[in-house]
Amino acid sequence: MKLINYLLFFSSLSFFRSFKLIYYLNSKNKTDILFYYPQYLSHQSSLPKCIVPLIKSIKKNNLSFIVIEEPNLYQRKPLTKKADSFDFLWILVIIFRKFYKGNDYGKIDVKIGTLLSKILCVNRDIKNIITISQSLQSFFKGMFPNASLYDYQHGLISLKYNGYVCENSVAKHIINNKSNVLLYGTDFQNKLLNSKGGKYFKKHSFVIGSTSFKEYGRPKKSFNGSILFSLQFTQSHSRKINEFLLDKTIKFFDEIESNKLNFNIYIKSHPRFDNCISIDNLYNYKFVKNAPNDLEHCFRICSLHITEYSSVLFNSIRAGIPTLLTRFSNRLNIYEDEYGFPCNSLCLINDFDKINNDLFFNKLINKQLKWSKKLFEPYNEKKFIELFI
Repeated sequence: MKLINYLLFFSSLSFFRSFKLIYYLNSKNKTDILFYYPQYLSHQSSLPKCIVPLIKSIKKNNLSFIVIEEPNLYQRKPLTKKADSFDFLWILVIIFRKFYKGNDYGKIDVKIGTLLSKILCVNRDIKNIITISQSLQSFFKGMFPNASLYDYQHGLISLKYNGYVCENSVAKHIINNKSNVLLYGTDFQNKLLNSKGGKYFKKHSFVIGSTSFKEYGRPKKSFNGSILFSLQFTQSHSRKINEFLLDKTIKFFDEIESNKLNFNIYIKSHPRFDNCISIDNLYNYKFVKNAPNDLEHCFRICSLHITEYSSVLFNSIRAGIPTLLTRFSNRLNIYEDEYGFPCNSLCLINDFDKINNDLFFNKLINKQLKWSKKLFEPYNEKKFIELFI
C-alpha cells in the first residue's frame, strides 16, 4: 500500500508543479507573508475557509504573499488551485529526517531547513510565516531564520496534548522557534498566560478572532429531532484511542436503539480522519445518516450537536444550536475540565425528556452563548494587519 502511495505521489502533476516553488525561493525578492497549511484543511480544491479572510486582508493592504499547501501521502486530493505545491520540498524533509538521530524533532527540522536553504540556494526574503496546526514551523525556522513565525489557532487549546502548552508549561518548540500565536478569543489567551512560563505569551500571543465566526444566529427554539455528531477519529490519535472511541460510540448507539428514542443522528468525520479506522458499522443503525460536507448545511438540518471534544462546538453555539458532550473518556473531557463548559452534565439518553422541553432547551443554548463569547470572538482585521505594517 505504501509503495502505491509513493508511486502516485511521484507521478502526480502536483509533484512536478512543486519544482516551481524552488525557482520562487531562489529569487532575491521580498515576500511579506508566507501561508502554509496541511492539505486536509482544503475544501473541495478550495483554500481553507479559515485563511481566506486573512488573505483578503493582506490583498487589501497591498502586502505580498504566497500560499503553500502541504501534501498528504495517504489521501491524495487535487492541489488547491490558488496554492503552490510543496511536494518536492516535503519529500526531501521526510528523507533527510532518516539521517538524523535523537528525539528532538524540532531541532532536527531546524537543521534540515538550514541545510536545504544552502543546497537549494534559497535567497527569498520571507518576512513573516503563518502556519495552521504548527505545520513544519521548525523547518521554516531553519530555512528562514529572520522571518517572524505565527501559528493561527485551529481547534481547542488543551493541557492534555502538546500544542502551545504541554502539561501546563509553555511548549519547548514554541520558545525555541520564538513562535507567535494568533488566537480566537481573550479566554484562550488568558489560558496561555496562566500556564507555567506564560509570561512568554504577553508579547507572543495576539487575539485576532475567528475567521469562521459569523454573526450569532438566532437560537433554535426547540429540538427538531435531528442531531449533528462531530466524530473524533483522527490520525493524531493512537490506534488504541480510536478503537476505544469507536467501541464507546457503538455502545452509545446500541443504547439509543434499545431505548427506542426517536431522532436522527448525522455523523460528520474529523478533517484528519483519513480512514484511520473503519466506521462502516456505524451506518448499520437506522437513525444514523451521513452529514452534509458543508457545516452551515448541517446547522440548517440539525438543532442539537454532540461531540467528545470537537471545536465544532463553537460553530454550533454561534449558529444557535446547543452542544452536549458524549463523555466517553475522562481524559478527553476537556471542555468541562478546563473551560467550565455549561451543559449541566446532560446525557442525551437519560435526559431526553429535558432536551425535548422547549423552556429547558432555550435556557441551555443561552447559557452556552454567554460562555462562548470570550473564547470565540469575531475576526478583527485591524488587529491582524497591525502585526505586519
